[in-house]
Amino acid sequence: MLNIFEHNTIIYVTASLGFIHTIFGLDHYLPFIVLSKANRWSFAKTFLITALCGFAHTLSSVFIGFIGILIMQNFKKVNLVESFRGELAIWLLISIGFIYLIWGIKNAKNPQIINSKSNLVTFSMFVVFVLGPCEPLIPLMMHPQVSNHMFLLLSTVSIFVVITIFTMVCLVLTPLYTFKFLQFKMPVTSVNYAHAFAGGVIFLSGLSMKLFGL
Repeated sequence: MLNIFEHNTIIYVTASLGFIHTIFGLDHYLPFIVLSKANRWSFAKTFLITALCGFAHTLSSVFIGFIGILIMQNFKKVNLVESFRGELAIWLLISIGFIYLIWGIKNAKNPQIINSKSNLVTFSMFVVFVLGPCEPLIPLMMHPQVSNHMFLLLSTVSIFVVITIFTMVCLVLTPLYTFKFLQFKMPVTSVNYAHAFAGGVIFLSGLSMKLFGL
């Protein structure tokens, strides 16, 4: 039986990990910032897409974590699944960014073509986030002190999910609307290469994850 100090410590660690893992994961916010600028999304649309991707990102790991607890009871096996998902998500992010970059350059003079296909890029990002694992969440869920206490397990999952999504939304909306408040315009937003720039940022985000683990 956990005492109140141990319980609170686990909760604080969970909240901290959710916050830190989001800040250091460039893919959690940079793609949404550039996609929002390139596609001129509204506040509501930017918020909704970011939150949905964050929810999908965390929920997929929660699902695998519960399977690990109920069926596998083997952290190494679950970790292998998460590692595979992580590699797949990184390569998809790199591929999407590269294709979007080339596509944006090629069709820079035909913005109507790109705008008509921009939803495909958004959906692709959603798929990437479904596949992308929350690295700190699975070890937390499968730790004996957590997995053996249902209330603590549900609290840990809920706090991690909420903190991750909240941090993602803040990291996306804060720079966008700071620029808007200061009436600062990024050079690419007024030209036809905004989508190419967005693709380049997504590509570099994926590449930095692969090379540096960011």
